Amino acid sequence: MQKNKPRAWVQKIYPLVDLGITRNDCAMAALEMFGELPPRSRCWMCPGQQLDEWQEVAERWPDLYAQALQIDRNEARRANITLFGKDYEHPCGGECFA
Repeated sequence: MQKNKPRAWVQKIYPLVDLGITRNDCAMAALEMFGELPPRSRCWMCPGQQLDEWQEVAERWPDLYAQALQIDRNEARRANITLFGKDYEHPCGGECFA
């Protein structure tokens, strides 16, 4: 996959990093200001979600959950690949995506 070429007109800045402010500092500021910690940021189709997070997506956004399942099924079909001369196959043999 080809990486995006850097754009000369884009200048990345990191003001919080430059000020020495950490993620924990931000979380503590939110806790102090709002009385609770913000939830973990995540995309609706992130494969790294915990089971309870997937359940939340399924309950609150069933259409997005169905799309995430379809993406996963499509990727599973492509998961049987050859890499460095070795064959790799999805551990379930495709059964969990049937």
